[in-house]
Amino acid sequence: AKLEALQTLSESKDSLLCTELGKLAAGLGDTMPVRELRRIAGGTFAMPARVASVYALSHSPSDESTARQLKTIALDRSEDAELRGFAIEGLAILRRHDAVPALARLAESEGKVLDPRVAFWIAFALGELGGKSADAALRTLLDDPRPGAFGKTVADEAREALDRLASEQQAGEGKTEP
Repeated sequence: AKLEALQTLSESKDSLLCTELGKLAAGLGDTMPVRELRRIAGGTFAMPARVASVYALSHSPSDESTARQLKTIALDRSEDAELRGFAIEGLAILRRHDAVPALARLAESEGKVLDPRVAFWIAFALGELGGKSADAALRTLLDDPRPGAFGKTVADEAREALDRLASEQQAGEGKTEP
């Protein structure tokens, strides 16, 4: 049944169907067919299938190959902004602190040139992961009024991320890059 669902996912261009199949795959936990999902996420499949695969991988048991692929997608300027956003969110969900320096450099060097969906998810990820380079990068996003996601602007998310980091710092739970 898993292989049938993945075959359907890899062939579909229907966003709703792909979303539901991605959620289904994400719920499989340790039995998730990670190798096949990575093939779809990084392949030349329809964008809804790739987005759904990245979503599912973001909820998979973390391994270096998956993390490397999500990071590659996140940093690839030629990739679709929605796909990059899902990959960046996935890095945060998987607690990939090793991605913080690259995400921070991207925010600091490209700021308002970044698609707002990418900038929004960078702010989210930096707020979740923290680290030495997160603070300065988040401050560069504070004056970005463009819409990001969930009715919030990039600046709103950057502000919330800085607030989260400050609260954790005060509580003595400061997040640090390895």
